[in-house]
Amino acid sequence: MVLLSETDSNLSTQPVRTGHNNEDIDWQATKSLGESFHYLLEQKLLSDVDFIVGSDVASDTEKISAHKLVLSTRSSVFFAMFSDKWSADGNNNEVKVPDVEPAAFKVMLQFLYSDNVALTLDIVSPVIYAAKKYSIVALENKCSDYLSDNLCPENAFNVLIQARLFHMDKLVSDCLDIIAKNTDTALNSEDFLDIDVETLGLVLERSDLRIEEILLFDAVNRWAEEACVKNNHPVSPKQKRLLLKDALSFLRFPVMEPRDFSSKVVTSGLLSKTEIISVLLHFSSESNAKCDIFNTEPRRTWAVAHRFQHEVTGGCFGSPNPTSYHKIQFHSNRAINLIGFGLYGTPDVTYQVKTQVTNSYYGLNSQTNYRTHYCSDKIFRVFFPQPIKIQPNTNNQYPYLLQVLIQGYYSTYGCSGKSTITKPAIINNTKENVIITFLSSENVPNEGKRGHMTDVNSGQIPELLFDP
Repeated sequence: MVLLSETDSNLSTQPVRTGHNNEDIDWQATKSLGESFHYLLEQKLLSDVDFIVGSDVASDTEKISAHKLVLSTRSSVFFAMFSDKWSADGNNNEVKVPDVEPAAFKVMLQFLYSDNVALTLDIVSPVIYAAKKYSIVALENKCSDYLSDNLCPENAFNVLIQARLFHMDKLVSDCLDIIAKNTDTALNSEDFLDIDVETLGLVLERSDLRIEEILLFDAVNRWAEEACVKNNHPVSPKQKRLLLKDALSFLRFPVMEPRDFSSKVVTSGLLSKTEIISVLLHFSSESNAKCDIFNTEPRRTWAVAHRFQHEVTGGCFGSPNPTSYHKIQFHSNRAINLIGFGLYGTPDVTYQVKTQVTNSYYGLNSQTNYRTHYCSDKIFRVFFPQPIKIQPNTNNQYPYLLQVLIQGYYSTYGCSGKSTITKPAIINNTKENVIITFLSSENVPNEGKRGHMTDVNSGQIPELLFDP
């Protein structure tokens, strides 16, 4: 046994004066295990390995210090790297990592030392690469969850590119689902033009895309033009067709309006004469015979309740101002999922649309901010980010209220409106009728002002789109 003298025992209770404050001297006393390891990393204390991270070519290298013990306990790759066998092959106290960005490497280290990670959309992709390189599955999962939580129609293609690159199958499925539900918004994002042709094919082969087929063709044609530019090819029908490969075959030309097919598709030069004739023969067939080349099944899986019997262009209707406001009440005898609605517009004009669906009885208040919509014909369709559940109700006292704010000029309106629309549907394997009843909202204008607001008889919102 070793006995401490009185002088020795005093040493353990009296702080050593080194010019540092007590926190610097005794930082371990106030930190958890994870916080202590993170402190070692941040302060570069007792480190025994240096990583030279970044590309020499880009002159973006950075020296980052770490601890072999910590890394080896968190990653099988690091464990093998710092084992005796690997050490015998050379010096493992300095490791070059030219294929990982310094910022991503630091995020990875922070996770290894503390189990915490701070991700952004800009850094998450290189962090996933680093996590896969060093076999850190927990960090991969953190990144996947982060991307899923931040997934939206505007960035769905950007996330899809990363998910396919890193073989994250569930995230790929989530991206494709949100693109299908918000097709128009997703296709108008800048990231759409950056996808490869295989990813384009994955999207086009889906049957649940919520977009008119002619608008889908316009987007594909735009993608092909951008692909020509990126590959330094002349923007010509021949080059576009070559770059599209088999993806073009997934477009369902027979379900287009014949006028749209003739005015846009035929004149684009993307189809051969044989393909054009095949589609035209389908149009002229009384029985709508199958087209030998292209799919004839409509993508739309929703029902359309069109409430007007006639349409008028010009006259007193339309928006004399850049912004107009419309609302209509409705209820359904069956539970349905309201996925969107139609609006009158002017072809080749872009509109900003803001919506709100409310029902005080059921406590519903669903709102969307302004979103951009392109009108290719007299009616364009607006889809909600998520379907809205409409409860069955035949009581006019508790209708749902759809309110729409439109930015943009138009001159078409519907008239001779129906107060009820009946649509057949298969519900629980049984054929049923879905009956939607429309009601005018408050402050309906008198006959002299009719046309400047929307009600059951005339105005805007000609369609409701729903899944039975």
